[in-house]
Amino acid sequence: MAARNKALCALLLSLFAWGLYDVIVNVEENSCSMTYMFQYPTYMPVPGIKEEIQNAFPRYALYLYGEGEYAKRSKNMKLDGIPVLFIPGNAGSYKQVRSLGSVALRKAEKNSFHFDYFSVDLDGELVGMYGGFLQHQTEYVVHCINHILSLYQHLKNPPQNVVIVGHSMGGLVARALFLSPNFNSKQVNTIITQATPHDSPVVKADKELDEFQLSVNKFWKNEMNDTLIDVVVLSVGGGFRDNLVRSGLTFLSDVIHPSRSLSVVTSAIPRVWLSTDHLCVVWCKELVLATKRAMFDMIDKKTKQVSIDTAYRMKMLKRHFTNDNDDKEIGKTIQFKETDKFALVEDGKLHIEGAVAKTMHYMFPLKDAVEEIDHFIAVGNSGGADWVSACVKVKGERCLEAISLKSYNQLLPPRKTDTKKILMPTIGLNDASHILLKVTKGRGALVSAELFNSEVNTVQFLLPGFFTFAPVIILSETGEGSTFHRVYLDDLYTPGVAYKASLDVLSCQDPIDENLNSTMHFHVPWSSEDSYSVRPANKNNDISLKLVNGRSADDDRKAQLFIHISPKCQYQLSLGYSHQEGFGQLVRFHSTCLPCFITVVVILVFSYQLKQLRTNEPLHDFIWIQSSYCKPFVVAPFVSIIRSAIKWEPLTSTYDITEMVRKNIFFNVLPIVLFLFSYAMVCVVSQFLIYTTKCLGQFYCLMSRTPITDPSKPSQSTIPWMLYSTVGVLIMISSSGSGTLALVLALSMYVAHVSKKYANVICVRNCLNLTPTNESEKTKEDDTKEIGDDDTKEIGDDDTKEIGDDDTKEIGDVDTKEIGDDDTKEIGDATKEIEDDDTKDIGDDDTKETEDDENVDKDVAEATETKERTALDIAEDVYNYHFTLMMLLLCLVVINIPSLIVWAKHLKYSYSLPSDPARYTSLAVCSSLAILLDPSKSLPSNMNFAKFTSRLTYIFTIAMVLYTIESVYRLSYFVSVTFVIAAVMQM
Repeated sequence: MAARNKALCALLLSLFAWGLYDVIVNVEENSCSMTYMFQYPTYMPVPGIKEEIQNAFPRYALYLYGEGEYAKRSKNMKLDGIPVLFIPGNAGSYKQVRSLGSVALRKAEKNSFHFDYFSVDLDGELVGMYGGFLQHQTEYVVHCINHILSLYQHLKNPPQNVVIVGHSMGGLVARALFLSPNFNSKQVNTIITQATPHDSPVVKADKELDEFQLSVNKFWKNEMNDTLIDVVVLSVGGGFRDNLVRSGLTFLSDVIHPSRSLSVVTSAIPRVWLSTDHLCVVWCKELVLATKRAMFDMIDKKTKQVSIDTAYRMKMLKRHFTNDNDDKEIGKTIQFKETDKFALVEDGKLHIEGAVAKTMHYMFPLKDAVEEIDHFIAVGNSGGADWVSACVKVKGERCLEAISLKSYNQLLPPRKTDTKKILMPTIGLNDASHILLKVTKGRGALVSAELFNSEVNTVQFLLPGFFTFAPVIILSETGEGSTFHRVYLDDLYTPGVAYKASLDVLSCQDPIDENLNSTMHFHVPWSSEDSYSVRPANKNNDISLKLVNGRSADDDRKAQLFIHISPKCQYQLSLGYSHQEGFGQLVRFHSTCLPCFITVVVILVFSYQLKQLRTNEPLHDFIWIQSSYCKPFVVAPFVSIIRSAIKWEPLTSTYDITEMVRKNIFFNVLPIVLFLFSYAMVCVVSQFLIYTTKCLGQFYCLMSRTPITDPSKPSQSTIPWMLYSTVGVLIMISSSGSGTLALVLALSMYVAHVSKKYANVICVRNCLNLTPTNESEKTKEDDTKEIGDDDTKEIGDDDTKEIGDDDTKEIGDVDTKEIGDDDTKEIGDATKEIEDDDTKDIGDDDTKETEDDENVDKDVAEATETKERTALDIAEDVYNYHFTLMMLLLCLVVINIPSLIVWAKHLKYSYSLPSDPARYTSLAVCSSLAILLDPSKSLPSNMNFAKFTSRLTYIFTIAMVLYTIESVYRLSYFVSVTFVIAAVMQM
């Protein structure tokens, strides 16, 4: 079994490492361009903040960003621009504003207005791990906004609001402003957030952080059509390169109505088309330019301030951050001149590459087209915004009047090529006779267009399953001259799976223009998270198909794969399940759930040990119990049964699993998968700690001169004042310092305690002769000691004490020699048996009675020998029992490590955090150590209580899966209660 267990753990850890490798390494290269400052950046402290405010927030400050001449003229704070406030996030710096500020200053040189960029210094606080500072930061930002607007009061028309750009947790602080009673909601109407976890915290390591986020989201849901009716919010996620905040958490769809919010991933933003990491999202030039273009377009040309029209601001955000074009000139009429040139495309297919001598309008006939033709596709880099239109008035082979179709325009990568795409149905063009495509004069034109039947160019594809290892061919060969294919991915709606599509070149005609590309476009209709892959037309291409945001239950739209190819080449399209990226998705979305299942495994071991204590069985070691008892079916099925059986909404809504179902990131076998990964991790860690404690125990046994006593005998030691004093120090550290620091020290004590227990095992095994080798000799010695030289007198005493009113003659009938050969305990048991016999039966047949007594004594003796526990057995039990508690304490320390890091960073200001999340759990656990580490109380003494606690701790594991799979901070409650129970049992 040990070999199978090791093989299983090795396999599981290999799969997890494979997924972790995919998350960290198997991502696209950082293609962002660096933003550079054209002049020396200057961060000018903003004066004038009231003294009482600055005294209340001594760690915070407000700065104005400037460069060159602008910095010189802004030193007196006589500002006349458009105020923008940058709020940094977790461990962020106020200097991160320089990319946005510098680009804004350069762009303002071509405009009659400019932006004033302020930045708040929040001391780099770790608010992503600890929520106790968030409310403090929010209140300071409220005062900053009031002070910023006061700097413009000298203007005739001062600005009435401030644009806020928040990075990471700074975006959450920006939304939390509206909850403050001191904040005027009219002072902010535009919020841009970058990599902000709006939906929920990345890791719910702190109760205050979780409650803060819940309160903000609840307020925005309730007040969206009242207090927040004029506010628009843009949320930008970094894509798969961001390993700190996965992009699914940045979406606002469940928080703010889509009419006043927009959530996008950088890979889907036109002219960006790349993924960014968590810090790069602030300085990535492509994203910064898109942000500045949108902000400049939101300015009212009359007031020179941000437009108060909510619909207009949303329109500008969509124009620059999505391919959903909502231009005001959509549907405008185009009048053609007599000098315009037209050409009829009779077969409905067009491909142009290279130089174009004169501008030409190509006419694709709709009236004479075959009935099956129902779509039009065009991809090209020529013709401007109105390059495709619908002709509604024809004279001969010329079009006189057309309607612009620019609303269908979509930009395609690569950048700087101005490649556009139009994909539209022709059914709605009832009044149009032709579709016009304009190709302008110039060099390097690349244009492909065709009328096609969607049923021919579209494939409905059932995705392969997890156990499909070979790619499935979707298209064996593309048609001659075809430029476009579409694949509907029916079963791709959850982030838990991943696929890879491959476009292989079969043959190409020579020559192929080096600028001609094949483009694979993964389109997710319910979420702005599209991705692209562009390769030269004569090279193989591939793209990963995986989601950052699951589809909601009431949405039936399907993910699609668009293939844009060269008509000069034939291709083969195949698709297969990507196991590496599938495990990568599992790690990316669910690695934060592992602490729950790791703790579940340890508590299951503890529960089984309590069961063994109750039945007086020897305690097996941690690894043996884990491999024999800790199985997924011990917990996972009961979780499913409870979820299926109990439908009471007030209860089910509190489950963490319910929240995961809402996010569409939960599937039925997820608890089993996570349990297996956790099982393997616990196995490796426990094996390492067993080796460590045994090495320390051997070292202690060699170095210590203190005699080791028999653990089977009660300890006669005095009150352990040193232990109580140490526990008192830990309690003092918990209450006035850091609870996690006290837990770390307690863990150190417990490691030493367990190591000493193993030293005791070694000494008992090798040094003390406590295990009898000859049972007959032991019996003789016991008989001699207990019965003594005068058997008759001893029997008489026993007669008086144990038999009581029975006739001494009946006792006299028992052979004293036979009794002398028996153990004292056997005498007591035999005597008790005699007492229960009927007096008449004894008197009638003394010889038969004696033979029966001998048989009873023999059976009792054999049972006693079977249950007899040696000193070595007890020493090993003590070691195994406390090793499990040490593992449980290690889990508690790891869960609370974030608060220790925050406390260490905050130590220069105070010896304790405003509200230490580990304080009360630490007090409970440290107090329990006074009993658990007491040398006179090595094992639980209340065996009647063991049966109840064994079942109770097992129930804990089921409740933990329901309530702590995401809310990691709740694990501390279960662990601390388990320690208190263990202490009570050992009293």
